[in-house]
Amino acid sequence: MKVDGMKLPELGHIGVVVDNVSKYAEILSTMLGMKKFEIYYFEPNVAILKGEKIKPFKLKIGISEFNNGIKFEIIQPIIDGGFFRKFLEQEGNGINHLAFYVQNIKEWEKYFSENGFKIFFKAVIEDKNSGKRQIFYTKLKGLNYYYEFAQYY
Repeated sequence: MKVDGMKLPELGHIGVVVDNVSKYAEILSTMLGMKKFEIYYFEPNVAILKGEKIKPFKLKIGISEFNNGIKFEIIQPIIDGGFFRKFLEQEGNGINHLAFYVQNIKEWEKYFSENGFKIFFKAVIEDKNSGKRQIFYTKLKGLNYYYEFAQYY
């Protein structure tokens, strides 16, 4: 997909919010043959929701991948904050986002903002599992999932 001279990279991962990461990691690994999930806890350094800095929150994350290399992320809200718990309460277990890894996150953020998309969640993250990265989320009206754009440093 090409957007005003900016080519959208291949899909990086699919993010699914669940009520129990350990349970779904086991089911997906044993019944569907996915690779073993790496499970860890995640807390963003800085998070902004709808333009306001929010209190720290914590997620339990499980990462695996399909045979074609696309990563599959399962997310369990542990300490409230962000928007993942609200998603789980309103939608139940399900696909939350499609993630794309970009080299120029500021350009993508500018593109979406200038074309009427709301950038409703942003975070700067550094953890031992994925290193330092900056992310933002946006959503297309009428679709029940989000788009995550992430730049790794």
